[in-house]
Amino acid sequence: MLNAALTRYFNYRARVSSRELNELFRIGRRALAIGLTVLSLCVIASQTVAARMTSHPLGRFLDESLTIFGWVANWRPIEIFLYDWWPIVRRRNLYLRLSAAQVELKPYKNQTR
Repeated sequence: MLNAALTRYFNYRARVSSRELNELFRIGRRALAIGLTVLSLCVIASQTVAARMTSHPLGRFLDESLTIFGWVANWRPIEIFLYDWWPIVRRRNLYLRLSAAQVELKPYKNQTR
């Protein structure tokens, strides 16, 4: 019974990890859509500012600031799709390996002198 219970438990934990991964990717897709929208608007605004304020130092400052802001808006989706999913997959794979493990109980012999 212990072997079956451990198999069920670790299969359950693997399914929970898979759901966490799906949720992370769902959040990542939403963040990516928002980030790309912000980046597009910032590039358009930056080009508009650059065209209208070509010789003014404030124009160059706004141009660069908008470009940087647009890329910073994509920080989180980049982080999700490059780094955040690895630990979840490793944990899920560990649970799957543990669910396949064969458990054997042996009596403990106390070595008293």
